[in-house]
Amino acid sequence: MEISIIGTSKITHHHINVLKKNFKIASISSTRKGSKNLKKIAKKFKIKKVFYNWKKSLDFSKTKKNSAFFITSRIEDNEKILLECCKLKKKIFIEKPVFIKSKKFNKFLKFNNQIFVGYNRLFYNN
Repeated sequence: MEISIIGTSKITHHHINVLKKNFKIASISSTRKGSKNLKKIAKKFKIKKVFYNWKKSLDFSKTKKNSAFFITSRIEDNEKILLECCKLKKKIFIEKPVFIKSKKFNKFLKFNNQIFVGYNRLFYNN
């Protein structure tokens, strides 16, 4: 399975270290056009497909039969990214608290077989 990563938060490095043991990283994209982390991460992990616009990574993923998404974006971007990823009917792993307001989950209940949420407390001191 190939994974397309959307988001370049500070913890993304740690996720990629784990992901690359079992999956091929197909692409990485950022939710911010001027992301400095995007270049650093792509170079460090030798990811060839890099998108400064996360929507272009969705187009790229459409060409891949056995692929999934890994979302590590900012909480305020998650709703729009998650909705677009769900439309492609691929598996999605999203980290963080997905939304601040729990009512937003209601529109995603029909995608419950696609979305997997993980919240890693390993890298936090509190």
